[in-house]
Amino acid sequence: MRIGVPYRRRRAAGAAVLVSAVLMAGGACAHQSEDTSRRAEVSGDVVVYRSKTELGIVHGTTVDVHAPADFSLVVDEPVLTSDGRYAFSRAGKSDLTVVDVHDGRTRTLPLPKPWARLVTGENSEVLWSQDEQIMALDLSQADPQPRIVRDMNTSDGQGNPTDNASLGGMRLVAARNNVFLLTGGEQHGQLFVSRQDQPIRSLGAIDSGLPINTAWISPDRTNAAYSAPVRNCGHATVTIVNLQTGNKTTTAPQPDLDVQTRSNIFRLGWQPDGTLDVAYGTSRCTSTGSGLQSLEAPSIWSYTAGQWTQSQPGPVLQIVKLPAGRTADLVPAGQSNSGALYIVDQGQRTHIADNVQTIATPAGAETD
Repeated sequence: MRIGVPYRRRRAAGAAVLVSAVLMAGGACAHQSEDTSRRAEVSGDVVVYRSKTELGIVHGTTVDVHAPADFSLVVDEPVLTSDGRYAFSRAGKSDLTVVDVHDGRTRTLPLPKPWARLVTGENSEVLWSQDEQIMALDLSQADPQPRIVRDMNTSDGQGNPTDNASLGGMRLVAARNNVFLLTGGEQHGQLFVSRQDQPIRSLGAIDSGLPINTAWISPDRTNAAYSAPVRNCGHATVTIVNLQTGNKTTTAPQPDLDVQTRSNIFRLGWQPDGTLDVAYGTSRCTSTGSGLQSLEAPSIWSYTAGQWTQSQPGPVLQIVKLPAGRTADLVPAGQSNSGALYIVDQGQRTHIADNVQTIATPAGAETD
């Protein structure tokens, strides 16, 4: 395990205290200097971001922590644990980069499953699926070890088999408070839901010719939403599935586009009140179906009570609310799923970082 704290600025009574620590792997040489009695408090003014090249922690308009690594192959995955304590992401093939949001301490852990898609579990845990099991790693531990959360070949943990392996394997795509959304079957074309103390249930087929990349479970754990990739000049849709009944609603902000217009859903997520937000944009297709000319820059559309409204005009991929009316805005580079991060205060934008893929704030973390 490689550990390091690059640096972090702390403000106290007009003075700045610089805390730095480096622990080199291998045991040949180790040095650590950390004032553990002065752990920084996490406020609502903190923004966590993942770019293609680093995890960053922002206080105000200052990036206090840079954790460099290759995150270019990570697509639409969470960047913050449910309790808001740790920023994390798979780096490259089989590393897990972890940053303590409180003190900036950075660790690199081995990821037990290469190329694993990570989702958030309870508190400080991250989850992934491996060998018909849901696995967890507790990032609050000094030396975290993988543990089995759920055996997907038993329905209730009591040895009653469900033979899910015959379905083509199970893959975890979303989790929330011990509710797990899985795909399985041929080309992962089937949806399943599992609650830790209940049998795994089928939710039927995914209404797409392509497997879904990502899904998100609503705060009340009643619904899940997902969007499948689109081919060529396709029209993107969102499917909302009821996790109790399996009933599905497939919808889109602009359902009546012509055949020469491609639409994209760049990301989606739930608000605490159950409103579904998506970043949605359109482009004009060429004769080969490539979307080259932007028609409508990505903007935020909200879905509630069966209706879509454009809640934030573009160009924008994601907005995080901060204290005193400030926001953190992720502005796309064209029809792209990454862009520039700005802190916006009374209409004034301060540039923070480029090639940013996602942002989050500990103030919005779950505190069950």
